[in-house]
Amino acid sequence: MRKTISVLLIVLVLFSLFQGVLRENTVKADNQPIWPMFRYNAQHTGQCPYDTSKNNGTLKWQYQTGWGVSSSPAIASDGTIYVGSYDDYLYAINPNGILKWRYQTGYHIWSSPAIASDGTIYVGSLDNYLYAINPNGTLKWRYQTGNVIYSSPAIASDGTIYVGS
Repeated sequence: MRKTISVLLIVLVLFSLFQGVLRENTVKADNQPIWPMFRYNAQHTGQCPYDTSKNNGTLKWQYQTGWGVSSSPAIASDGTIYVGSYDDYLYAINPNGILKWRYQTGYHIWSSPAIASDGTIYVGSLDNYLYAINPNGTLKWRYQTGNVIYSSPAIASDGTIYVGS
């Protein structure tokens, strides 16, 4: 329980850092995700391109999943926050903290989601599948890998998806 609360607080603090950016730039000019994948980019630099100096770090809201969270959130161009949970669900949460939808995979999600330029959300599950989920929460496709997926998908500039299994 303590781990769940800690993880949720980390997720929410990360989100609060982007609150001003999300409010001012809900849809970027190029319509690309705000925070597309684990550590921001395919190189996993973790470098934030946004000015967060005006954010005071105040907790805006929190969302309780059905179990723990180890996945980092990904943030779409419309501000939707995507995060996976040990309860087998990928969650889509509106910028105000209200659930938009959730998609059930076959087992726990440790993988952080990645968002492609067309809005497709990619996430791995411990059920040995890489899932491609449409922005409305419906399954686009799934691919069975040789083993569980702990790693987070990376999307190259040409659209190729890389994931370890």
